[in-house]
Amino acid sequence: FLAGCSDFKEQFHDWAMARERAGADLREKQIEAAGFSVVALENDPAGKQQTLVMIHGFGANKDNWVRMSRHLKDDYHLILIDLPGHGESSKPLDRHYDLDDQVVYVNAVLQRLAVSRAVLLGNSMGGAIASLYAARHPEVVEALILFSPAGIHDVESPFGKALREGHNPLIARNTEEFEALIDFAMEKVPFLPWPITDVLAARSIADQPIKEHIFADLRTAPHDYDFKAELAKVQAPTLVVWGKHDRIIDVGNAEPFASRLPQGRAVILADIGHVPMVEDPQGSADLTREFL
Repeated sequence: FLAGCSDFKEQFHDWAMARERAGADLREKQIEAAGFSVVALENDPAGKQQTLVMIHGFGANKDNWVRMSRHLKDDYHLILIDLPGHGESSKPLDRHYDLDDQVVYVNAVLQRLAVSRAVLLGNSMGGAIASLYAARHPEVVEALILFSPAGIHDVESPFGKALREGHNPLIARNTEEFEALIDFAMEKVPFLPWPITDVLAARSIADQPIKEHIFADLRTAPHDYDFKAELAKVQAPTLVVWGKHDRIIDVGNAEPFASRLPQGRAVILADIGHVPMVEDPQGSADLTREFL
């Protein structure tokens, strides 16, 4: 019975995800790039004038952008990437996953997809990756839209305090910690049926080793750049969107982040946490459309 229940949950999850993706006209594709097998979602580019490349945050995946994509699918060519080490992409423990490593990997993916010009959207770690990518590949990036981007942590958040106390709320070791992670990350948690949350929890827990490896890279890997200085090199117009109730990266970092961008401006969203495109897909899509 227990095995059958587990099978049902997996089947229900896969059916629900397929339905969500179909609603956004997204199809899955696999790309071999930079020594990784990378999985992405893409809609039909025919008749679309702009390409939007969406980059998720630490421990997340491409499906974080699907509900927002539903509101953009008719007008934009959408590419949602599972970063190496995340989602359905390959997760070797002997590779490096610092921000500059991921910039190299994203560039390899875009080259394989023949993307020469795009708007980059990034959330959290993905926002830092998108920013660093724009600094290093200005010829590719038409504009940046960053949702609670990582990279500047001048104002400490509850997450930063937890790390100082020896606990990482973003890495779940059991179902209870996964549920706490969801409540910690979002102020407005969307409804998800229990089979889906159970499957997401199980997959998140199974990914604990690679998450710990990636987080260690992000915190301790040596690199030859200063992130704040890199922001000054970004030529693209940039919209920085932040939830007022972000507990992972404090909203007090929004203005310092935007002010370092030559063409940056910040928008603060009331009643939103760290993942605006999940908490308010329609509103995030509207902001994206208005900015572009």
